[in-house]
Amino acid sequence: MVWEFLAWGALGQLIRSAIGIRKAALRGDKLNFPHWFSSVILGAVIGAISGALFQPYVPINTWVVSFLAGYAGTDYIEGLTEKKVI
Repeated sequence: MVWEFLAWGALGQLIRSAIGIRKAALRGDKLNFPHWFSSVILGAVIGAISGALFQPYVPINTWVVSFLAGYAGTDYIEGLTEKKVI
């Protein structure tokens, strides 16, 4: 079950990053592959943790929680690190 949550979290982050990559390409920016790869891994981990935590409370659609956590959670954590809160 944790592998499913990892996959849904990674998928959420992949969709979010695809949008960012497209915007960067339109601006002419280069892809920072290590940053992109680490954000996908972070999205997968956030999705797995949130899915495991919320499974007792949302037993039917826990994948949605993992997907949304991977999509939005990575952005939140990256924002905190850019502001040097973490």
